[in-house]
Amino acid sequence: MTLDEAKDHWQSQNEAPDPPMSESEMLSFVKQHSESFDRKIWRRDLREGLAAAFVFVAFGVMAVLTASWVVRSGAALVMAGSAYIGWKLYRTRARHRTTAVAGQPVADAIRAELGKVDAQIGLLENVLRWYIAPLAVGVVLVVAGDEGASWFTLGYAAFVVALSGAIYYLNQRAVRRDLRPRREKLAYLLRQIAE
Repeated sequence: MTLDEAKDHWQSQNEAPDPPMSESEMLSFVKQHSESFDRKIWRRDLREGLAAAFVFVAFGVMAVLTASWVVRSGAALVMAGSAYIGWKLYRTRARHRTTAVAGQPVADAIRAELGKVDAQIGLLENVLRWYIAPLAVGVVLVVAGDEGASWFTLGYAAFVVALSGAIYYLNQRAVRRDLRPRREKLAYLLRQIAE
């Protein structure tokens, strides 16, 4: 257990339990938090999608203008990775578009919201495979194809590994600090309905 995890666990143990809510209060709570969560995810996906489109075009130009097959291979990998990123983010968000509405059974609204949160947790927990690795390998191939086996290439690869580690860490921290507590709150509300 890391220091952050221990601190979060300790704080969660010392928090007073939330007072029980009525079903209408639960539905209102879920609707309000669902809309906020959806906006946050939409903004993130828009930023990432625009960045992926820019990267796709930039590396496409690079692939056309270079004669090196190693650079072309790296550029093609980055292009494929950036296209996959845009598709994956859109697909994950589109599969869970439901929002809580008045008159909807509260348990259904909470389950739908749990599905959204679980999808985002799965997305970020697997970020190394679908986001980081294709781009990291591709950009290192581009530099290796351009610079050859050199100290610069080795240093660049080390920088890419460090940057990839930082991106992975930030995504896992978002899961731990934002998504898991949101999931726990929703699961708590669902258990409250079942009682």
